[in-house]
Amino acid sequence: MATRFILSIDGGGIRGIIPAVILVELAKQRDGLPLHKAFDLIAGTSTGGIIAAGLTCPHPSKAGEAACTPADLLGLYANLGADTFRESSLSDVFNPFGLNDPSYDADVLEAKLKQRLGTATLDKGLSTVLIPAYDIRSARRFSCRIQTRRTGAPSVDASRP
Repeated sequence: MATRFILSIDGGGIRGIIPAVILVELAKQRDGLPLHKAFDLIAGTSTGGIIAAGLTCPHPSKAGEAACTPADLLGLYANLGADTFRESSLSDVFNPFGLNDPSYDADVLEAKLKQRLGTATLDKGLSTVLIPAYDIRSARRFSCRIQTRRTGAPSVDASRP
């Protein structure tokens, strides 16, 4: 049985900077090998899903290259910062555990990501990718499956209703 390598990236809002810093260092150790070629599956939740998308989304004008390098993603998080991810608000006083509240403004984040990643779907990814999704406001999960390049299994992309 062949050895498989999986990269799993946790979420955490602006703390996406932390995995981005780690991935910058990992990329340096890979001697220029893009991370989408180093791992059989790249998965991420929440902001980790954004990083996974950036690492696997094809570059619009450079065939075979990812839309983002780890360094690009680090810059993206550094620039998104306070504009996108909130620190705290009055609603936190009344809802201290943040239940049923997203920790970012989805419209601002989506606009910035579309600017960087375009509108590519999971089946166009450079690697097998898994990004679980859940709509906090409607308390529903999105239908999504892994796009498997090796078996050609179909994918269903998650999108906001």
